[in-house]
Amino acid sequence: MGYAEEQFCLKCLSELHSQSIEDMFDFIYGYVESRGCFKKEWDKMTQKSECPLPNSCVIGKCFK
Repeated sequence: MGYAEEQFCLKCLSELHSQSIEDMFDFIYGYVESRGCFKKEWDKMTQKSECPLPNSCVIGKCFK
């Protein structure tokens, strides 16, 4: 996605790209799912309690 040197929360990325948090999540989720190296790390989080930013995210979409 072009952000190799910095980390951004979902809310920050959505604001940076003038998108809703939900739309940004859908984009990022598709990106992560298509790349095994990212997907394997994403898949390690199995509990909502593991989310580092539960109040500024779309936690219901991450943990279906």
